[in-house]
Amino acid sequence: MSFDQNRILSTVQDQLTMFEKLLTYIEITPVTELSFSSSEFCDKQRLTNLISKIRKSNYPIVYNISCADEVQRGQLISRFQEFQIRNAIQTRGKDRLNVSRFNNVDSETLYLGSSMNDIPGRIKQHLGGGNFRTYSLHLSKWANDLVYNITLSTYVIRHKQDGRLERPFVELIEQALWDHYKPVFGKKSGL
Repeated sequence: MSFDQNRILSTVQDQLTMFEKLLTYIEITPVTELSFSSSEFCDKQRLTNLISKIRKSNYPIVYNISCADEVQRGQLISRFQEFQIRNAIQTRGKDRLNVSRFNNVDSETLYLGSSMNDIPGRIKQHLGGGNFRTYSLHLSKWANDLVYNITLSTYVIRHKQDGRLERPFVELIEQALWDHYKPVFGKKSGL
């Protein structure tokens, strides 16, 4: 098959037009605002109790994990940088923890992401209850002796007429929020 620039650009234009029409049917609704201390997810039982407070959804969700306290956030960033030096020399797939990228910024938002269906599971990974091979914050695995407070905010993205939302559309919303909040960790979705 030969390369056809016009066909490719036409396909992109069609998708953008579809997304533009879809925007008129979209609602972004706050669902959860949960503030808690790092002590609430320092062991498996406490983590399970905390995760049980996060409501599941049949709709895509964008979430924001934030730390408003500047001193606590500074301690987290400093600890992460120390951890990264040790983690980088570990063997990938064996003992290296796949942690989210450090963006070298100071923002109240530690991480901004989305989930199409399992928000409790994704937050559990970020707090440190997931597999070491999954890219996430893994907070309790490198900041386990720090005391800090974080807030989890979740927002449901819903089609007003219950139409199905595809991942690329949800990622566009997530990317716009990512640009707005400039999180300390992670990467922009889809990139």
